[in-house]
Amino acid sequence: MDKSFSGVATYEYPDGRVYSGDFVNGMPHGKGQMTFPNQDIYDGEWIDGKMHGRGEYRRFNIEKDKYVERYIGEFVAGIIQGNGRIQFDNRMVYEGQWQNGKRTGIGTLWSSPCEYIHGLWKFNEIIRGVQHFENGDWYEGTFKNSKFHGFGRYFYSSGALFDGEFENGKPTKGVSITPDGVITTIGES
Repeated sequence: MDKSFSGVATYEYPDGRVYSGDFVNGMPHGKGQMTFPNQDIYDGEWIDGKMHGRGEYRRFNIEKDKYVERYIGEFVAGIIQGNGRIQFDNRMVYEGQWQNGKRTGIGTLWSSPCEYIHGLWKFNEIIRGVQHFENGDWYEGTFKNSKFHGFGRYFYSSGALFDGEFENGKPTKGVSITPDGVITTIGES
């Protein structure tokens, strides 16, 4: 591509990428679509040859012979950054804030219409929030390695409650209250 070209065109790069859209000074700039050699596709806004602004990125899996991720949202200098939504081929969906291509900030991850986690994320891990389960149970508190960890409350669909500390996903110290009001202390000696 001639570095002085500005306008609308389709160009195939030597590495196999194909870009169709706006160019400024020989670089993608404005709106356009890039198809990558691995069949990934980005369609959206560009600045100085980088994905920048709003766009849609679809990731192709050669072994599965299908697109396995679809992200719609914001990019900064070629990296997912800002607000966006990603849908995976297993139907899981995350919608929320991103930083440096990672779920970081406030967001929600749905694994089904009735099962989801909403809260504060850091580097793709939930650290504080609320998790709802299909059976009607829900947990509110802190997480570590995607498991209940630290202080939290687990509300059972039966009306029972555990309020206290969790470690590695299990209640370790606190108070359990049954639906009929029976209180049991757990982890105290």
